[in-house]
Amino acid sequence: GFDNYYGYRNFLSWAEDQWDPSRNIRLPEGTEPEIRTRKPDYYATDIFTDYTLEFIRQARQPPAKPWFVFLSHSSPHFPIQAPKASIDRHFESYLKGWDHLRADRIVRMKKLGIIPADTPAPPLSMVPKDTPAISNGYSEKPNPEWSSLPEDRRRDLARRMATYAAMVEHMDQGIARIIADLKQAGEFENTLILFTSDNGACYEWGPYGFDKGTRRGINILHADAALAGMGQDGTDSSYGSAWANLCNTPFNKYKHFCHEGGIRSPLIAHWPKGISAPPGSWVEQPSHVIDFLPTIAAAADIPIPQNRGETKLRPVSGISLIPVLKGKPLPQRNIYTEHQTARGIRSGDWKLVMGKVRG
Repeated sequence: GFDNYYGYRNFLSWAEDQWDPSRNIRLPEGTEPEIRTRKPDYYATDIFTDYTLEFIRQARQPPAKPWFVFLSHSSPHFPIQAPKASIDRHFESYLKGWDHLRADRIVRMKKLGIIPADTPAPPLSMVPKDTPAISNGYSEKPNPEWSSLPEDRRRDLARRMATYAAMVEHMDQGIARIIADLKQAGEFENTLILFTSDNGACYEWGPYGFDKGTRRGINILHADAALAGMGQDGTDSSYGSAWANLCNTPFNKYKHFCHEGGIRSPLIAHWPKGISAPPGSWVEQPSHVIDFLPTIAAAADIPIPQNRGETKLRPVSGISLIPVLKGKPLPQRNIYTEHQTARGIRSGDWKLVMGKVRG
């Protein structure tokens, strides 16, 4: 459905090495230009931005026509990997630990008006039930307090979160490059930008996370050169449930579940020529990714086809969010979620959730 593509060679893959250009493919194959797809300059998050800019440049070629870009970064999905200098910049910040940073985020979120001023700091979330190896021995126990961990473990964990933060930093810098390009082309004011993430933070597999070759078992404790090398070519790590708990502040649980910590993601919408709500407005009305297609179609003033050739297409499930962008309410509806047997339904202010079903 796209004129150009750059991304996973295996379209059904769920995690790819950021340092390996062979994992990704350019379609149509052989199409120029070829952008820095060879080591040692290769870092997938930056290359995805490069190709996005190139595809936009190609779309601007005469005759002038509207264009659509879907930029789906693999950052900050695991394996968590980033350039070493970027990781180094964040390392000291995360040595403060998740307890201090969770409390700090609660304060900042209240100041920003994201959560009510009387929102209490929630307790540390429970680690989901699993084998001792996968849960790092914390199955159905709260994530540990930072101060209870030995220093070598804290340094290992801080490096993991610093790597995650560095991935977000590179994604953020890439988005800034795209916005600068839109401004230079005079398109920024009339471009609808929708920015969101796919789900809540991921707990896999316990407070210590996992490492290459141990996704189903206890992780490695990194020190010295191994610590400095985390996130580099050949590594394969996650950051674990306690950092996921920080990222989900103040919500409960994580990805894999339909609690708020599993499904609540921010959505930032930017379109000065199409949004009448004041800049910086907070919208508390829930929406769903199924709403993106009808929203984009409505923004472009194009009908959603009912047929493709002789094949009847399934009706679109979502609704347009254009009314919200103009400061109007959406109609009342139920919103359904599911992830690997966990499921939930939201109706107005009520929500019903069910945990994961284990065979």
